[in-house]
Amino acid sequence: MKKKANQPTIIQQADRFQQWATQQDATSLSQALEALFQPPHPPAIQAFCAVIDHLLAIEDHATLAFITTGMQNLSPKRPLAFQQLTGVFQFNPIVGAVERNARILEQLILLADAMGLDTLVLPEMALIGYPLKDLIIRFPHLVAQNVEALHKLALATHHTRVIIGFAEPRHLETTPQQPLIGKPYYISVAILGNRQIQGIVRKNYLPTYHEYDDARTIEPSLVAGVIRPAWVKKRYPHAQDVIENGLITIHGFQVGITICEDIWNNATINNTLYSTPETCRVRTYYSQPELDWHINVSASVSRAGKEAKKQWLLETIAQETNRPLLYVNAVGGQDECIFDGASRLISPTGETVARSKAFAQQFQLVPMNASQPSPWEQVHPLPAGMDVSLYPTSVSPHCAFSSTQTEDLARTYQALILGIQDYFKKTGFKRAVLGISGGLDSAVTAVLLADALGAENVFGFSFPSHLTPEENESDAETLATNLGIGFHTCPIAPITKALLSPLDGAIATSVNASWGDASSHSFAKDNVQAMTRATMLRLVSNNYNALPIATSDKSELYMGYATINGDLSGALAPLGDVCKTKLRLLARWLNTHGKTPDALPVSIIDRPSGADLAINPATGALLTAEEALMPYAFLDEIIWRIEVLQQPFEAQLVAVFEYEQTIPLRFEEKRAWLEKFYQRMQFAVFKWQISPPILMVDGEGTLAKTAYRHPILATACQWWNQPINEALLRTQFDENRRNNGDEEVDDN
Repeated sequence: MKKKANQPTIIQQADRFQQWATQQDATSLSQALEALFQPPHPPAIQAFCAVIDHLLAIEDHATLAFITTGMQNLSPKRPLAFQQLTGVFQFNPIVGAVERNARILEQLILLADAMGLDTLVLPEMALIGYPLKDLIIRFPHLVAQNVEALHKLALATHHTRVIIGFAEPRHLETTPQQPLIGKPYYISVAILGNRQIQGIVRKNYLPTYHEYDDARTIEPSLVAGVIRPAWVKKRYPHAQDVIENGLITIHGFQVGITICEDIWNNATINNTLYSTPETCRVRTYYSQPELDWHINVSASVSRAGKEAKKQWLLETIAQETNRPLLYVNAVGGQDECIFDGASRLISPTGETVARSKAFAQQFQLVPMNASQPSPWEQVHPLPAGMDVSLYPTSVSPHCAFSSTQTEDLARTYQALILGIQDYFKKTGFKRAVLGISGGLDSAVTAVLLADALGAENVFGFSFPSHLTPEENESDAETLATNLGIGFHTCPIAPITKALLSPLDGAIATSVNASWGDASSHSFAKDNVQAMTRATMLRLVSNNYNALPIATSDKSELYMGYATINGDLSGALAPLGDVCKTKLRLLARWLNTHGKTPDALPVSIIDRPSGADLAINPATGALLTAEEALMPYAFLDEIIWRIEVLQQPFEAQLVAVFEYEQTIPLRFEEKRAWLEKFYQRMQFAVFKWQISPPILMVDGEGTLAKTAYRHPILATACQWWNQPINEALLRTQFDENRRNNGDEEVDDN
């Protein structure tokens, strides 16, 4: 829906507040606030919250402080309608930046209290950031800083109860004479109010799958719910909020609080279980009949198909307990992880009555009593298709690989955009350089960079060699023109010739004497083109304080088709978790839904992918990637079956792939392709280890180092489960195809 012509934008409204703050115009501010809150007008206040979001995002502390002071001056005019309202702030912290994070949160805490909100809920580890990896092993003072910041935030609270995630050092409850048994920290949540820490909640279940590795530094709690540990009692002896059976009474409501993984102990959607439902202490805790309200604070990453699981889980808990459930999630990119926000309030009947934006930091107001309709219930839409179940679970067991799956493209785009933006913002860079070959990978990367960083901050280079087709050069320039990014063409033939000259001179003579002549089977003359391009990008990036970007996709990484000193060289690999078949679909989607319509020339999308490094001797034309490897639709299903189904070699051999539905394969053909995949994969692992950070967006698997650790030297790994029985496999191969409606394939 378009905005009315006379309706100011969020930035325009923020500019107005900034102007008043600069001029210290308290009268204009007071009049504006009174118009908002006397009586409270939900749509106008929601628009006001959007302005607060903007000021928090740009960290304009002066204007925020001015607004807060103005709000405090409205007291006692603050309306009673703000009681039984909770502020939800899905925060985008920077890991380890305790002072920065705390300053932003303090501004919001003061504002929430000035508004008269009963509660303000912040995500898991909001104060110190997440995931911490090994940072707090080498720099434990950061944990001490986050505890001191917590005490300072507690002093900023009055009426409003603030629920905030932090890292809790276990030594607070030991003496120097007591040895610490276990890990040194808890992942915890503090409840702040009336200048006190009122209580603490500690995380019970620690995920050690995918990108999570909490157990390396974190001790699991053996107690569910709110407690008041000795170190809190000692410093805050007058904390008065009632705690009983782990429930804390907040302004008349008995509230239960859990932390992220604590509610994921469910066999229906999670392969990792910590206890049976009957013995699950967390489940017992939040199922108490005395509980009025359940709050879960999380730092949950975005993955393909995960939203459907998450929504089912939250609905199920709310319905089983017959209590409202508030789920507050972190947002933002942190290395390879991308947190998607989308915090929500679920009613006792399982209805989503309020939801924050996905992939955006946001401050939102929600009602504490979700049993009654409320004007504060805003349900922001998810990216189209984000809630579709894409992977098999007991809830949706019939999912299968599809090379034409389009439901996840909008979520993938938004996740990649946020991941790129935060990678640059949090490293302090603004500019990116990349090579644009006229191929699909670099073209999609260029579009994503332009959308994420602004066209003025992206510069593309065409580095044609003697093998580069003219149409590729032309398409690269057209793409850059469409996007409005910088562009320059730099032929590399003179540079590659100079780099190769030692191999025809003294170096070759010297090495040949020991190792023999390698020229007949060397790829040096092919790969020197990629090396030259990467070197040129490094030079430009160093000179102009920019980051060079790697353009390889997931399919190429699996097969080792990505060149270390070429398309794998860079500071970030945005497409490293996107398979080629999905990438081609994303390219078409971008032409319709990206910031620049039809930016990608159709010829780039339709052109067969290739490295443009060598000639196919069989055709005399440039060697395409599918000629060098195998059809991507087939290759990507191998990846899917490995990551999602964990299928061994022989199970894949007899299974009927989607590709075979239209192009039947003989037994020998399919076996040859599978053997080629596994042979190339096992020798490509070292490339995964030295790749730049890969933004994780796929579902059940990835090659990102944060999430997957494949032994480099597993080069003799047995990829099949049972010894190959040729006759039995052939029989099963043919039978599966007859059952699938195919005619028997002649293997002779």
